[in-house]
Amino acid sequence: MDFLLITMKLVKYFPENNVISSNINEDQAFEFVSRLKLTNKKSIYEFARGIDNDGILNVIYKENRVFRTKNVWYEKRAISVLSKLHNYDFYHSYKLEWKGFDTEIDAISLDKKIAVEIKRKKLNNKNIDFLEEKAYSLGFEKLIIIAPKFNSVNKKDNTQLFQFRPSYLPILRYYNNEYIVWKTFWKNSAQRHFRFLLANGRWKPQRRRYTNTSKWQAANRLIKEINYYHHKYVNPIKIYYSLSRHIGPLNEFEGKGYPISRYIAAFDIDGEHLGNHIIGDVGYCENCRKDAINKKNAFLKYLNKNGFEFEVFNSGAKGYHIYLTRNKEILELGQEEMENIIKDNLDYVDSFLSKKTQEFDQHRIFKVPYTVDGSTGYIVSNEEKKIIFDDELVKL
Repeated sequence: MDFLLITMKLVKYFPENNVISSNINEDQAFEFVSRLKLTNKKSIYEFARGIDNDGILNVIYKENRVFRTKNVWYEKRAISVLSKLHNYDFYHSYKLEWKGFDTEIDAISLDKKIAVEIKRKKLNNKNIDFLEEKAYSLGFEKLIIIAPKFNSVNKKDNTQLFQFRPSYLPILRYYNNEYIVWKTFWKNSAQRHFRFLLANGRWKPQRRRYTNTSKWQAANRLIKEINYYHHKYVNPIKIYYSLSRHIGPLNEFEGKGYPISRYIAAFDIDGEHLGNHIIGDVGYCENCRKDAINKKNAFLKYLNKNGFEFEVFNSGAKGYHIYLTRNKEILELGQEEMENIIKDNLDYVDSFLSKKTQEFDQHRIFKVPYTVDGSTGYIVSNEEKKIIFDDELVKL
């Protein structure tokens, strides 16, 4: 059952901190380890590290969502601006073989002539040389390198360097001036767990319960916390809440919230398609969105047939969140009721099974309604509304 294999990342470290990496499963990890001269691990995130026969340091990392999430939103935003600038779309995270090793190009043009490398660190001349060697030896005619800063601008004629400056201020202005309070959602917010995915890829929990009082609305407490993180220079990219109520919602970040087996009746529809994701100026894969629309329509047909009322929300990316309602109030259902609806619609909605236990996930989280998905700018709402970023790509 391949879907149960743990995904890890194999990283080869060349001189000057140049790297090539590849996703591997647990079986492949043990095979690589058998060929390395092992050294001491330096992080809890490492599965193993060692030197290969060519004298290159290899590190196998355990599944690390911090690394992945902090890069994906940055890459999508950069590709979106680049797409507007050049008026064409790109494959995102394109996998190739280089020097007998699986590697990944952050983006390539649809005609496969242009490679795009997007890095979140300051690059020097040796970094640029390494990326040029990789791209041109793979047969690309042009290379675009995007980074926050460059120590050097020495490059080949067919290489373009861009400094990327993403902005969070449009999102902050939305929260402070335009955020919509969906009152039915916030009724039991004091018993729900909330958490923030920050721009650096790290998760942070709410600092206090979001309660409704005579002085403060629960939603205002959320916005206050968003501003708190902004002033700490680490902006929230996505904001989530728990479908279930909890006895101790503040402890749920450590998995100790003790969920009550009543869940907001919300269902996740995600789009998929075979092949690489294509990203243009909209910031998400439109082929995946088409698949999500077909799934959504099929699920809504089921709901209508069975007499359910519902609200359809854009998930902020390429999918949808469907909320069951009654008289415009959000429904809460028990686990068995949720499972029955899911079992009838496994081809359309997410299964809610925990990846670790393959059992119903009592700790499931969804994006908070009317918050912004910071990787695309789309608001999680019942309309197609988007925040216009003022991100900049400055050509050097």
